[in-house]
Amino acid sequence: PMLRQEWRASAAGLAVVLLFSAFINPLKFAMPLYTLQILDRIPSSRSIETLFMLTLIALLAVLAGVTMEAIRKRMLNRWGGWVERRFGPPLVAAGIGMMDGDSSPANKALSDLRTLRLFIERAIAPMLDLMWAPLFVAAVYLIHPLLGAIMLGAIAIRVLLALAQESLVSEPRRIAGHARDDARDIVTSAQRSADTVGALGMAERLSQRWQGSVSTRLDERDRASARSDLMAALGQGLYRVLYVGGMGTGIYLVILNELTIGGVIAANIILRFGFRIVDRGARRWRMLIRARSSYRSLKTQLAGIGSAHEDAGNTSDVSIGAADLDALLV
Repeated sequence: PMLRQEWRASAAGLAVVLLFSAFINPLKFAMPLYTLQILDRIPSSRSIETLFMLTLIALLAVLAGVTMEAIRKRMLNRWGGWVERRFGPPLVAAGIGMMDGDSSPANKALSDLRTLRLFIERAIAPMLDLMWAPLFVAAVYLIHPLLGAIMLGAIAIRVLLALAQESLVSEPRRIAGHARDDARDIVTSAQRSADTVGALGMAERLSQRWQGSVSTRLDERDRASARSDLMAALGQGLYRVLYVGGMGTGIYLVILNELTIGGVIAANIILRFGFRIVDRGARRWRMLIRARSSYRSLKTQLAGIGSAHEDAGNTSDVSIGAADLDALLV
């Protein structure tokens, strides 16, 4: 009950995060709209008062958006810290109780909890912004359908690159992770059985096994890093190609009298904002996958903790069930 009350208290803050996301992204249209007006309207009207008011409104919109982003980030950081502080103690206590000389259960629980915290702090905001990407595509399409089609094509390519990166990098990272665990287990086992290892002359053979595991980890890590770097370079190149293509197409439409200079620049600003939203979401995709895996693991562990406390008749607020974690991450 106490934990549920704390969750209800934090729910209002999380609602504010969602509300801020609903304002942050539309406020990004202030810059392209301002550009469109001062390039296409002000030169013909020559109204200094209108220019002053438009500039003031644009500045206020930009400052409001930046302030909301800072507050949203701060709130997510605090929520991530709350999750780790609240779920950490029972997980550590349960891990210590089960370890029987092996620290793996506690270390695994803390690693999963840290993964979940990092997802909350670094990836939730880009994922929330990702929902607004269609709005930016629609805005560019309204300026001119051809520019909208270019933006949609670039976004589709960026999504394919993210999927390709996950496919190419997941296997080397998995092998490197297993090799890292093997190397750690070799050292841990040797330390536990130091007398036996020394008496039987096994040190050299264990050292060779450790070296083999480390070599495998380094090789696979280099392979994963090379593929990630390639995909990152392709993503950056795609952004630059999008800028050149959008600007060149816009000027072509100006020549055909289908668009104004202000419309070209405004469309390219919106185009870049929308593409960056998708790019940030794509770069956080792996964090989402890891967070889902860690969430399932934590859910299982917390369910076991809740069952153990229930069997023991312990009603202390340290006991946290999987249902609480479900409510927290909805």
